[in-house]
Amino acid sequence: MGCDAQQIDALNAAFSMPGLRNPSFSIEVLPECGSTNALLLERAAANAPSGSVLTTESQTAGRGRRGRDWVAPPGASLPFSLLWRFALPPARLTGLSVCVGLAVARGLRTLGASAVQLKWPNDLVVFDSAAPAGYAKLGGILIELQTGSRDTAAVIGIGINAGFDQAAREVAAAGGATITDVNTIAGRSISRNALLKRLLEHLHGALHDFAQHGLSHQIGVWNALHLFHDKPVAILEDRQVKLNGTVAGIALTGALQLDTTEGRCEVVSGDVSLRAAVDV
Repeated sequence: MGCDAQQIDALNAAFSMPGLRNPSFSIEVLPECGSTNALLLERAAANAPSGSVLTTESQTAGRGRRGRDWVAPPGASLPFSLLWRFALPPARLTGLSVCVGLAVARGLRTLGASAVQLKWPNDLVVFDSAAPAGYAKLGGILIELQTGSRDTAAVIGIGINAGFDQAAREVAAAGGATITDVNTIAGRSISRNALLKRLLEHLHGALHDFAQHGLSHQIGVWNALHLFHDKPVAILEDRQVKLNGTVAGIALTGALQLDTTEGRCEVVSGDVSLRAAVDV
Protein backbone atom coordinates (compact mmCIF):
# COMPACT_ATOMS: atom_id res chain seq x y z
CA MET A 1 0.00 0.00 0.00
CA GLY A 2 1.28 3.47 -0.80
CA CYS A 3 1.80 6.20 1.77
CA ASP A 4 -0.89 8.59 0.59
CA ALA A 5 -1.68 10.68 3.67
CA GLN A 6 -5.35 10.82 2.77
CA GLN A 7 -5.65 7.01 2.71
CA ILE A 8 -4.03 6.33 6.07
CA ASP A 9 -6.20 6.55 9.16
CA ALA A 10 -4.26 4.58 11.77
CA LEU A 11 -1.17 6.10 13.31
CA ASN A 12 1.93 4.60 11.74
CA ALA A 13 5.44 5.39 12.98
CA ALA A 14 6.98 4.18 9.73
CA PHE A 15 4.89 6.69 7.77
CA SER A 16 5.73 9.55 10.09
CA MET A 17 9.50 9.13 9.88
CA PRO A 18 10.44 9.70 6.18
CA GLY A 19 11.41 13.25 5.37
CA LEU A 20 11.81 14.47 8.94
CA ARG A 21 14.73 16.86 9.05
CA ASN A 22 15.93 15.40 12.36
CA PRO A 23 16.75 11.70 11.89
CA SER A 24 17.16 11.31 15.67
CA PHE A 25 13.38 11.28 16.25
CA SER A 26 12.32 7.88 17.51
CA ILE A 27 8.55 7.44 17.16
CA GLU A 28 6.59 4.70 18.90
CA VAL A 29 2.87 4.16 18.40
CA LEU A 30 1.05 2.42 21.24
CA PRO A 31 -2.40 0.87 20.72
CA GLU A 32 -3.43 2.19 24.15
CA CYS A 33 -1.87 3.79 27.20
CA GLY A 34 -2.92 5.77 30.24
CA SER A 35 -0.88 8.90 29.55
CA THR A 36 1.88 9.36 27.00
CA ASN A 37 3.41 12.02 29.26
CA ALA A 38 3.46 9.77 32.33
CA LEU A 39 5.02 6.90 30.40
CA LEU A 40 7.62 9.08 28.74
CA LEU A 41 8.53 10.63 32.11
CA GLU A 42 9.30 7.13 33.34
CA ARG A 43 11.47 6.50 30.30
CA ALA A 44 13.19 9.86 30.71
CA ALA A 45 14.22 8.83 34.23
CA ALA A 46 15.67 5.66 32.69
CA ASN A 47 17.78 7.78 30.29
CA ALA A 48 15.63 7.61 27.18
CA PRO A 49 17.25 9.73 24.46
CA SER A 50 16.24 13.21 23.40
CA GLY A 51 13.87 13.01 20.45
CA SER A 52 11.85 10.08 21.82
CA VAL A 53 8.20 10.37 20.77
CA LEU A 54 5.22 8.43 22.10
CA THR A 55 1.78 8.56 20.55
CA THR A 56 -1.24 6.35 20.95
CA GLU A 57 -4.53 5.42 19.37
CA SER A 58 -6.29 5.53 22.73
CA GLN A 59 -5.19 7.55 25.75
CA THR A 60 -7.26 6.57 28.77
CA ALA A 61 -5.84 8.95 31.38
CA GLY A 62 -4.71 12.01 29.47
CA ARG A 63 -3.92 15.06 31.56
CA GLY A 64 -4.28 18.76 30.92
CA ARG A 65 -3.40 21.82 32.95
CA ARG A 66 -4.35 21.97 36.63
CA GLY A 67 -4.90 18.23 36.77
CA ARG A 68 -7.82 18.27 34.35
CA ASP A 69 -8.59 15.23 32.25
CA TRP A 70 -7.83 15.47 28.54
CA VAL A 71 -10.66 13.70 26.71
CA ALA A 72 -9.40 12.23 23.45
CA PRO A 73 -11.81 10.05 21.45
CA PRO A 74 -9.85 7.16 19.84
CA GLY A 75 -9.00 7.84 16.21
CA ALA A 76 -10.26 11.43 16.33
CA SER A 77 -7.36 13.08 18.13
CA LEU A 78 -3.59 13.18 18.05
CA PRO A 79 -2.12 12.83 21.56
CA PHE A 80 1.66 12.62 21.66
CA SER A 81 4.60 13.36 23.93
CA LEU A 82 8.11 14.39 22.95
CA LEU A 83 11.18 14.07 25.17
CA TRP A 84 13.68 16.88 24.62
CA ARG A 85 16.83 17.28 26.68
CA PHE A 86 18.23 20.75 27.38
CA ALA A 87 21.69 21.59 28.71
CA LEU A 88 19.94 24.28 30.76
CA PRO A 89 18.57 24.53 34.30
CA PRO A 90 14.76 24.50 34.75
CA ALA A 91 14.78 28.24 35.50
CA ARG A 92 15.87 28.87 31.91
CA LEU A 93 12.90 26.93 30.52
CA THR A 94 10.07 29.09 31.85
CA GLY A 95 9.00 30.15 28.35
CA LEU A 96 9.06 26.67 26.85
CA SER A 97 5.28 26.24 26.63
CA VAL A 98 5.07 29.53 24.68
CA CYS A 99 7.73 28.28 22.26
CA VAL A 100 5.96 24.94 21.79
CA GLY A 101 2.56 26.54 21.28
CA LEU A 102 3.91 28.79 18.55
CA ALA A 103 5.67 25.89 16.79
CA VAL A 104 2.47 23.83 16.79
CA ALA A 105 0.36 26.76 15.56
CA ARG A 106 2.79 27.41 12.72
CA GLY A 107 2.77 23.76 11.73
CA LEU A 108 -1.02 23.64 11.68
CA ARG A 109 -1.20 26.80 9.58
CA THR A 110 1.08 25.31 6.94
CA LEU A 111 -1.46 22.48 6.60
CA GLY A 112 -4.26 24.92 5.85
CA ALA A 113 -5.60 25.51 9.35
CA SER A 114 -4.96 29.22 8.96
CA ALA A 115 -7.51 30.30 11.59
CA VAL A 116 -5.50 28.76 14.44
CA GLN A 117 -4.50 31.20 17.17
CA LEU A 118 -2.89 30.99 20.59
CA LYS A 119 -4.27 31.60 24.05
CA TRP A 120 -1.79 32.18 26.84
CA PRO A 121 -0.19 30.19 28.24
CA ASN A 122 -0.55 26.99 26.22
CA ASP A 123 -3.85 26.57 24.35
CA LEU A 124 -4.49 26.35 20.62
CA VAL A 125 -7.79 27.98 19.75
CA VAL A 126 -9.97 29.40 16.99
CA PHE A 127 -12.05 32.55 17.39
CA ASP A 128 -15.74 31.70 17.83
CA SER A 129 -18.07 34.58 18.67
CA ALA A 130 -20.86 32.14 19.53
CA ALA A 131 -18.81 30.33 22.17
CA PRO A 132 -19.20 31.48 25.79
CA ALA A 133 -15.45 32.11 26.10
CA GLY A 134 -15.14 33.65 22.62
CA TYR A 135 -13.18 30.77 21.15
CA ALA A 136 -13.26 27.06 20.36
CA LYS A 137 -10.43 24.92 21.69
CA LEU A 138 -8.33 22.93 19.24
CA GLY A 139 -5.62 21.58 21.50
CA GLY A 140 -3.40 22.05 24.50
CA ILE A 141 0.11 21.55 25.81
CA LEU A 142 1.40 20.09 29.07
CA ILE A 143 5.13 20.25 29.82
CA GLU A 144 6.75 18.39 32.71
CA LEU A 145 10.42 18.68 33.67
CA GLN A 146 12.96 16.31 35.21
CA THR A 147 16.26 17.68 36.46
CA GLY A 148 19.27 15.43 36.01
CA SER A 149 22.95 15.76 36.79
CA ARG A 150 23.81 16.79 33.22
CA ASP A 151 20.62 18.17 31.70
CA THR A 152 16.95 18.99 32.13
CA ALA A 153 14.55 16.60 30.46
CA ALA A 154 11.37 18.22 29.17
CA VAL A 155 8.47 15.91 28.40
CA ILE A 156 6.29 17.92 26.04
CA GLY A 157 2.72 16.62 25.88
CA ILE A 158 0.54 17.83 23.02
CA GLY A 159 -3.09 16.98 22.37
CA ILE A 160 -4.71 18.02 19.09
CA ASN A 161 -8.30 17.49 17.99
CA ALA A 162 -7.62 16.04 14.55
CA GLY A 163 -10.86 15.05 12.84
CA PHE A 164 -14.10 14.71 14.80
CA ASP A 165 -17.31 13.10 13.63
CA GLN A 166 -20.46 14.03 15.52
CA ALA A 167 -20.10 11.21 18.06
CA ALA A 168 -16.49 12.16 18.85
CA ARG A 169 -17.46 15.83 19.10
CA GLU A 170 -20.10 15.01 21.71
CA VAL A 171 -17.60 12.99 23.74
CA ALA A 172 -14.96 15.73 23.64
CA ALA A 173 -17.46 18.47 24.46
CA ALA A 174 -18.77 16.62 27.51
CA GLY A 175 -16.51 18.73 29.72
CA GLY A 176 -18.41 21.88 28.74
CA ALA A 177 -15.81 23.56 26.50
CA THR A 178 -16.50 24.56 22.91
CA ILE A 179 -14.18 22.50 20.71
CA THR A 180 -13.11 22.28 17.09
CA ASP A 181 -10.76 20.10 15.05
CA VAL A 182 -8.05 20.45 12.42
CA ASN A 183 -10.07 19.01 9.55
CA THR A 184 -12.94 21.43 10.17
CA ILE A 185 -10.61 24.42 10.23
CA ALA A 186 -8.59 23.33 7.19
CA GLY A 187 -11.70 22.35 5.23
CA ARG A 188 -10.17 19.04 4.21
CA SER A 189 -9.16 15.68 5.64
CA ILE A 190 -5.59 15.55 6.95
CA SER A 191 -4.20 12.24 8.16
CA ARG A 192 -2.88 12.14 11.68
CA ASN A 193 0.41 10.79 10.36
CA ALA A 194 0.88 13.84 8.16
CA LEU A 195 -0.13 16.01 11.11
CA LEU A 196 2.40 14.39 13.45
CA LYS A 197 5.18 14.66 10.88
CA ARG A 198 4.54 18.36 10.24
CA LEU A 199 4.36 19.22 13.94
CA LEU A 200 7.62 17.41 14.71
CA GLU A 201 9.32 19.26 11.86
CA HIS A 202 8.31 22.60 13.33
CA LEU A 203 9.09 21.56 16.91
CA HIS A 204 12.57 20.46 15.88
CA GLY A 205 13.57 23.91 14.65
CA ALA A 206 11.76 25.81 17.41
CA LEU A 207 13.30 23.81 20.24
CA HIS A 208 16.82 24.20 18.88
CA ASP A 209 16.26 27.95 18.56
CA PHE A 210 14.81 28.15 22.07
CA ALA A 211 17.86 26.38 23.53
CA GLN A 212 20.11 29.01 21.94
CA HIS A 213 18.05 32.19 22.15
CA GLY A 214 15.11 31.63 24.48
CA LEU A 215 12.02 33.47 23.25
CA SER A 216 13.87 36.43 21.75
CA HIS A 217 13.17 35.31 18.16
CA GLN A 218 9.59 34.28 18.82
CA ILE A 219 7.85 36.97 20.86
CA GLY A 220 6.68 39.12 17.96
CA VAL A 221 5.12 36.24 16.03
CA TRP A 222 3.56 34.80 19.19
CA ASN A 223 1.94 38.13 20.03
CA ALA A 224 0.57 38.41 16.49
CA LEU A 225 -1.14 35.02 16.88
CA HIS A 226 -2.45 35.62 20.40
CA LEU A 227 -6.24 35.74 20.35
CA PHE A 228 -6.35 38.34 23.11
CA HIS A 229 -3.40 40.55 22.17
CA ASP A 230 -4.17 44.24 22.81
CA LYS A 231 -7.57 43.26 24.24
CA PRO A 232 -9.05 43.75 27.72
CA VAL A 233 -9.06 40.52 29.71
CA ALA A 234 -9.73 39.20 33.17
CA ILE A 235 -7.32 36.76 34.80
CA LEU A 236 -9.20 34.11 36.75
CA GLU A 237 -7.95 31.84 39.51
CA ASP A 238 -10.24 29.21 41.01
CA ARG A 239 -13.01 30.83 38.95
CA GLN A 240 -12.54 34.14 40.73
CA VAL A 241 -11.35 37.33 39.07
CA LYS A 242 -7.77 37.94 40.13
CA LEU A 243 -6.80 40.80 37.82
CA ASN A 244 -8.17 42.95 35.00
CA GLY A 245 -6.11 44.61 32.30
CA THR A 246 -5.22 44.89 28.64
CA VAL A 247 -2.84 42.34 27.14
CA ALA A 248 0.44 44.00 26.18
CA GLY A 249 2.25 40.87 25.04
CA ILE A 250 4.56 38.33 26.59
CA ALA A 251 7.91 38.78 28.29
CA LEU A 252 11.12 36.88 27.54
CA THR A 253 10.22 34.60 30.43
CA GLY A 254 6.90 33.69 28.81
CA ALA A 255 4.95 35.69 31.40
CA LEU A 256 1.85 37.53 30.21
CA GLN A 257 2.18 41.31 30.40
CA LEU A 258 -0.92 43.28 31.34
CA ASP A 259 -1.51 47.01 31.40
CA THR A 260 -3.69 47.68 34.43
CA THR A 261 -4.95 50.78 36.23
CA GLU A 262 -1.90 50.45 38.48
CA GLY A 263 0.60 50.07 35.65
CA ARG A 264 2.12 47.17 33.75
CA CYS A 265 2.41 43.84 35.54
CA GLU A 266 3.36 40.29 34.66
CA VAL A 267 1.26 37.20 35.22
CA VAL A 268 3.46 34.15 35.74
CA SER A 269 1.31 31.59 37.51
CA GLY A 270 0.21 28.52 35.59
CA ASP A 271 -2.99 28.36 37.67
CA VAL A 272 -4.87 31.07 35.84
CA SER A 273 -7.42 31.14 33.08
CA LEU A 274 -7.73 33.83 30.48
CA ARG A 275 -11.14 35.07 29.37
CA ALA A 276 -12.27 38.11 27.43
CA ALA A 277 -13.22 40.80 29.93
CA VAL A 278 -16.73 41.06 28.51
CA ASP A 279 -17.35 37.48 29.66
CA VAL A 280 -16.70 38.25 33.30
